[in-house]
Amino acid sequence: MSVVGYVLARMTREDLELQPPPIQLAPAPQAETEAMYQHARRVWLRIGYLHAQNPDAILRRWRQLLSRTLLTEYDVRVVRALLHQTEWVAKVAGIPPGGPPDAPPGLFDKHRRLDEQTKRNDEHTTEAATDGDDSP
Repeated sequence: MSVVGYVLARMTREDLELQPPPIQLAPAPQAETEAMYQHARRVWLRIGYLHAQNPDAILRRWRQLLSRTLLTEYDVRVVRALLHQTEWVAKVAGIPPGGPPDAPPGLFDKHRRLDEQTKRNDEHTTEAATDGDDSP
């Protein structure tokens, strides 16, 4: 019995020594994180995600959500890349930097009728997304 105990103790000790040390990730500097939030605010206002009357209400919830995790510099760069891409798409779509207040009438009307070219583009996109899909 003592031989079994000795072998188990030795195996446990060896297992503990073989495991790599936990990776210590440094949090992103506060200035970079704050710049990310300001970028999100600007882009989200432009695309109409945040309400112009109280944009900080939703942004505050995003801050709470993201503060539950340790954002690294890489994480902040990933979020900013998404924001840059969103900003580019907004520019291509003709959304003015000021967002809905500066947009032509009807641009942000979710119930507006789409023109024929937009419908064809949407149908083409839907068909391309379902090619090869065996679902009914």
